[in-house]
Amino acid sequence: MRSYSKMILLAALSTVTMAHAQLVRSMGVKVGAVAANQRWSYAFGDLNTDTRWGFTGSAFMELLDIPVVSIILEAQYTQKGMSFRTPVTTAANPDATGDFITRRPRVDYLSIPLLAKARWETPVLDVYAMAGPRYDLLLTRHGDGVDIVIDQFRSAEAGATIGLGIETRQLLSVGLLAEVRYNLSFGDAFSADLLTVRNHTIDLMAGVRL
Repeated sequence: MRSYSKMILLAALSTVTMAHAQLVRSMGVKVGAVAANQRWSYAFGDLNTDTRWGFTGSAFMELLDIPVVSIILEAQYTQKGMSFRTPVTTAANPDATGDFITRRPRVDYLSIPLLAKARWETPVLDVYAMAGPRYDLLLTRHGDGVDIVIDQFRSAEAGATIGLGIETRQLLSVGLLAEVRYNLSFGDAFSADLLTVRNHTIDLMAGVRL
């Protein structure tokens, strides 16, 4: 009976191992910088906003170990937002002093992209393109002067990611990669009668593939 149970257990482990080998091509981590901006659209025109630089990091799993094409499932922490300048006013200078304060509101998300990846393989490195849908869950808000809007951001948003990258062949069981990605949102993070706000970001990332 014990021998029979051991045989079943070994067969199950072998099946899982074979399925894993066929399904999972690689895993890894990435870190990088985010060039984030937002479109603040008022009824009378758009707010003039600038890029806000932030941090991003992720863990990913690459599925489907077949030639040329694979699927990337990723869990990514990303900082979105923007920056803008406001004039400084005082009681003596109600119209402005000539000085400015730079505001940098930030919203942090857990982003879950599911990306189709197409590779062009060479003996030394692979060049790849990727694209697919993305779902973002809001984690924290940092209003920096515009809290009345940031505090009312939706708790989640959907979007899409497109990108390009290069990766080396595995050396000492580790491959190196670098990529640039553009992330757009399908809907507004905030919407009211006189104002809508929509996120978009560019990721510059480097990482290791195991």
